[in-house]
Amino acid sequence: MDRKEALSGETIFRTSRLLCRRWLASDAAAIFALYSDPDVCRWIDDGRPITRDETNAWLSVTRRNYETRGYGMFALVEPSQHILIGCIGLVHPGGQQETEVKYALHKSHWRRGLALEAVQAVQRHAWSELRIPNLVATVATENVGSQRVLARAGFALVERRLDENGSAEFLYEWSAT
Repeated sequence: MDRKEALSGETIFRTSRLLCRRWLASDAAAIFALYSDPDVCRWIDDGRPITRDETNAWLSVTRRNYETRGYGMFALVEPSQHILIGCIGLVHPGGQQETEVKYALHKSHWRRGLALEAVQAVQRHAWSELRIPNLVATVATENVGSQRVLARAGFALVERRLDENGSAEFLYEWSAT
């Protein structure tokens, strides 16, 4: 992906260091690069890196979410560098009723406060633009970094439970009101 292309696509929001936009079909390689990294995937679903076919399916689901809900997963770009650094979104995994915040960043962008910046921006977007007053987030019990991000963003720890793979996770909730 060239520098100009990284900034193309419908902008969802901007922060001081990030641009959030809808995914483009040309982003398939960037999605694959993110979700095929074992360090990134360690905390996502079953922890298994994504395949190229799964990447294309992921893009199709995301396009359908845009069409049916008006939101889904979005690309995160660092405009100063013109590079795609990860993703964030509002989703309903497995058809769940609650709107869930999901995000992932390339490992080279961890520990810079970008996840917190993105989560806070998507919270504002959910409430001010989409009128979604409540969000949830799930995080592996071992993923202390994401637990800190959620707590700093105002999410409250609600419960410890098992996910569909039998792994322990924490459920967090946030309310705009």
